[in-house]
Amino acid sequence: YNVEEYVEKCIRSLEDQDIPTNEYEIICINDGSPDNCRGIVLGLQEEFDNIILIDKKNQGVSLARNDGIDKASGNYILFIDPDDYVEVNSLKRVVQTAVENKAQVSFLGFTILSEKGTIKEQVVYENWYSQVFNGTEAYFISRGDGSTDPDRMWAVLFLRSFINKNNLRYLPDVPFLEDGEFIARILCLAKRCIFDREPFYLRTTRSGSATNSALFYHEKATIGFLLAADN
Repeated sequence: YNVEEYVEKCIRSLEDQDIPTNEYEIICINDGSPDNCRGIVLGLQEEFDNIILIDKKNQGVSLARNDGIDKASGNYILFIDPDDYVEVNSLKRVVQTAVENKAQVSFLGFTILSEKGTIKEQVVYENWYSQVFNGTEAYFISRGDGSTDPDRMWAVLFLRSFINKNNLRYLPDVPFLEDGEFIARILCLAKRCIFDREPFYLRTTRSGSATNSALFYHEKATIGFLLAADN
């Protein structure tokens, strides 16, 4: 939604990988975006045959991601915010590590970038690599000291059969904290979680993003926080 400046870079990073394009899919949810996001994705579809475009009226990120989960057909699910991107030729390693460890949830290394593109912080899990944890243990490890997006769904690889077997979906009407509510619920059920020690996900910082919006203090957001906490 409203990310025409970024979405092509995001998708091209997902295409520039060491796995054949016929072995994975890129599902783009156009959440009623008023800019040219849809046109950009349509253009990329002419170049790549593994891009799926779903158009819907604007209902927010939670329902958009639920639509993506419902549509997905691969063994694993990876959520990518459209203004972020991933390291080149890194997907094969990530998937192979998940397969070898029979992981239901894989926490991946990530880099936080400033608006100018400089590195603000990098998180990799060297101390936790090659170990398997249950979800409760992984929850606290993944949060670190709580200073860098402790409740996130990005830079995390999920086993799709685990997600669907437990009927795990985003809670509607939670405009903020939707990731925190969902990852906590996922990790209450997960038995096999791992951590990667290599950089993978590149997280951008921009003033127009949802968590930097005045809507954060709106009544709708307050009600959403209460719904998330109650659930």
